[in-house]
Amino acid sequence: STEQEEQLDTLGLIQQAIRRLTGAQVGLNTRLDSIGLDSFGSTALCGALHAAAPKLARRLRPLDILRAKTVE
Repeated sequence: STEQEEQLDTLGLIQQAIRRLTGAQVGLNTRLDSIGLDSFGSTALCGALHAAAPKLARRLRPLDILRAKTVE
């Protein structure tokens, strides 16, 4: 697979995890604070991503999610 395909797969994984947690449909530029992703939500999202893609998310921490402004 190409790097672009991997990025799309990663985006799809993140979108699915966010949709399951919040019910929100998100794109690359969706602001995380606009979908109510607070400290509890970032911890839940981090856990969901670790479960779905352990290799991909192995270094991801809830604080990283809180610091991110958008899905991208």
